[in-house]
Amino acid sequence: MPALRTTKSHRRVGSTGSKGDARVWPGKRMPGHMGFEWRNMGALEVVRINPIENVIYVKGNVPGDNSYPVIMNDWMKKMKMKWFKMLKIYQ
Repeated sequence: MPALRTTKSHRRVGSTGSKGDARVWPGKRMPGHMGFEWRNMGALEVVRINPIENVIYVKGNVPGDNSYPVIMNDWMKKMKMKWFKMLKIYQ
């Protein structure tokens, strides 16, 4: 929410700063989304898997729209490997 002294057009471009060279400088802040980028999300929990309907129920915030494909992997895999190596050392 913008401050009270501004307008509600806080996501519009406004002036791009082109006076004499008639171009937009690289790195100029512009509105819009960041593009199609992969997101890594943590603190997600698989609640239930339904193989009949090919549905995985996840607890937590999952980015994307409904019926958007999600790639899932075990984020504790490296930690588990370190743990197993430590167990082998102490046995």
